[in-house]
Amino acid sequence: MQTRSHSELQTIQDSIASLLSTVLDIRVTMDTRHEHTSVAIAGLQFQLSKPSISSPSSLTPAPQSPLAPDSPPKPSKLHLQLFDSTNPLDWVFQADQFFEFYSIPLDQRLKRVSCYMSGDALG
Repeated sequence: MQTRSHSELQTIQDSIASLLSTVLDIRVTMDTRHEHTSVAIAGLQFQLSKPSISSPSSLTPAPQSPLAPDSPPKPSKLHLQLFDSTNPLDWVFQADQFFEFYSIPLDQRLKRVSCYMSGDALG
């Protein structure tokens, strides 16, 4: 049986590490696209839930609020699930999206993240 040289094994390990990095990058990209799509769908659902014109008396335009004319619909609220120490990369990505969506400053994130931990993650 032929043995592989150290350099061949190192090349294989480097290739595996490179593939793993690429897969992780693709996953982050897909998760980001999924989040953007979810927000877009929530906006479309909001628009579709508006009542349609059903009677002639409703043909007159309703007065708009002077504070927010033609404001876009608000997307649904994002919720950050509790972290129980399983799937840390997934949870960190979700936490980052949550904090960015709500514009939470970096210096306040660590204080808030402890409220979203449970079980082994607290110890």
